[in-house]
Amino acid sequence: MNKHKSINDLLKLIIIHRDELEKIQNDKGSLSTIDLVKVFTISVDTLASSFTYVFGSMKGSQDLQYSNMLNNLKKKGHISIAEKLRQRKELPCIDIQESIWLLNKNSKRDRSRDWGYNDYNEFKNKQLVSGKASNFHIDWNIVDDIAG
Repeated sequence: MNKHKSINDLLKLIIIHRDELEKIQNDKGSLSTIDLVKVFTISVDTLASSFTYVFGSMKGSQDLQYSNMLNNLKKKGHISIAEKLRQRKELPCIDIQESIWLLNKNSKRDRSRDWGYNDYNEFKNKQLVSGKASNFHIDWNIVDDIAG
């Protein structure tokens, strides 16, 4: 499998599917990596259909992570999603958690003048994605800022 990953492509996918992701976040109170995978996989968008998605970090073989992800999706009843992703196995891959970590790292630059944030010390710790991989939130102000 091609081991390509792209933070910009993940951010583009988040922006393209903003309405769907905001709805899930509002309905459930949070998102999960499985929610991202389901939304991106079902998408008819060209960018979404040209990528596979892997959970976890870069600490192991992405091929193994990818196989584990497909098995976990099947166990949790997401068989159609797993089958669609299996068909994309030779396509470029986005490691979701690694990309989110890098987006968070890059989202902490000084924006004390943006949107009327007066207390930079409070704002500098804000992250694009907060929470655990199974229960997180997207800060849409930061998405807008990064996409700027």
